[in-house]
Amino acid sequence: MVQHFQTLLNQVVAQPQRPLAQLPLLSSAERAQLLEDAAAEPVPVVPASGLAESVTAAAEIDHLLAELEGLSETDVEKLLHDQTST
Repeated sequence: MVQHFQTLLNQVVAQPQRPLAQLPLLSSAERAQLLEDAAAEPVPVVPASGLAESVTAAAEIDHLLAELEGLSETDVEKLLHDQTST
C-alpha cells in the first residue's frame, strides 16, 4: 500500500494539473501483471464479510485523496521524500 501511495505522489508531482481521480495508484508493471493475472483466473465472489472491509478501505482511500488535494506541490514532495526515507 505504501508503494501505491508513493506511485500516486510521484504522479502528483509529475502531473500537478491532473485531478487525483485520474492518477494511477499502480506502476505500469503492477498494472500489466494484474491484467495478465485477471485474464487467467475467474473472478472470485467476495464474501459478505469481506465486502464491509472493502467499503471501509475505500472510504479511507477517499479521505486520504481528499487530504492530498489540498496540499501544495512542496508538501507533496516532502511527503514523498519522507516515505522514501523510511
